[in-house]
Amino acid sequence: MTLAEYHRAVDQKRAADADGVLEDGTPFFGRLGEMVYDEDADKIQGRLCGDWFKWVGGLHLKFRHPGWTIDEYRRAFKLNHSQVTMAATSRQILRAIAVDRLTAGQIGSPLGDRRGLQHVPWRSLLERRPDLAAELHPTRNANLEPERVGAWSSEPAWWRCARCGRE
Repeated sequence: MTLAEYHRAVDQKRAADADGVLEDGTPFFGRLGEMVYDEDADKIQGRLCGDWFKWVGGLHLKFRHPGWTIDEYRRAFKLNHSQVTMAATSRQILRAIAVDRLTAGQIGSPLGDRRGLQHVPWRSLLERRPDLAAELHPTRNANLEPERVGAWSSEPAWWRCARCGRE
């Protein structure tokens, strides 16, 4: 039995204990719109499998739930971009690494040198680049909403050029 087959078997067994089912029939754990965090263990619960992790996304989704991206995960479980998908300690470690690299001049601040480290609120593709949002193909993008997609999203999309109409 491969690792992927093992995970599928475990996930099928757990489906009976799931808290709900998405529209496509995918069982999930927890409630839509929130991430469950265990402060004592410093872990969050994965919506797809119910297991507890330091970080949900990236490799977890790639190997445990192939075909899912973090954007799809957020959309399916109604998570906004301010809701974190990683435990507090992991966030602190990554932030410290980023601050060290910024201070050492290895990376630049997206805010420029004058403003230092400030929080920039998340803005959608529609807010940042309305010109590009207007070129999203009107019928070939299924449920893709420009107000819910980030400007640097890796979500695949169909486009139609405003000048020549080429797709």
